[in-house]
Amino acid sequence: MLGTFFSCSQPKQADTETSKKPNILIIYVDDLGYGDVSCYGATAVQTPNVDSLANHGMKFTDAHCSASTCTPSRFALLTGSYAFRNNAAILPSDAPNYALLYCELMHILAI
Repeated sequence: MLGTFFSCSQPKQADTETSKKPNILIIYVDDLGYGDVSCYGATAVQTPNVDSLANHGMKFTDAHCSASTCTPSRFALLTGSYAFRNNAAILPSDAPNYALLYCELMHILAI
């Protein structure tokens, strides 16, 4: 009983001070453009939950990433280090390079 009484007491001053710190939420998304959520002007899709977060918090209008692909960008966000200075590399892909295929097709058609 005595433990229950003390656990229901007022919080200490230090606990009250830490509760005043801001909550920070980082939403890190692949291939999301500036105008892809409705709070930034998207009209083709509605994003009411993201809009609510933006309306009750802060909106940032200038952001930069450490790399143009997601893996090194995530590495930088999670570690605070630039990925390519830590032997990170973009792995080769088996996806076709459509720009190269287009150039080759134009070369073939021109002959």
